[in-house]
Amino acid sequence: MKEFKQEVTKLICDACDLKVSKSSAEFNEFICIEHKCGDATIHEKDLILTVDYCQKCFSRVCFDHFSLSYAEDKDT
Repeated sequence: MKEFKQEVTKLICDACDLKVSKSSAEFNEFICIEHKCGDATIHEKDLILTVDYCQKCFSRVCFDHFSLSYAEDKDT
């Protein structure tokens, strides 16, 4: 039996349509969220909600609702 591996090589921002390839530094700064909707969802249960934002759109949309900290702070 053959095993297949999928790899993301391009991303498109869902807000501004910015397109970046894996070779771009911006690729690693995208915020990509995938969430399976559960029992208390306002959406249909078991649907998969996905969103991909470039860092600028994520900050514009969510600026008042997220926190930033240094990675080493998470180890304590």
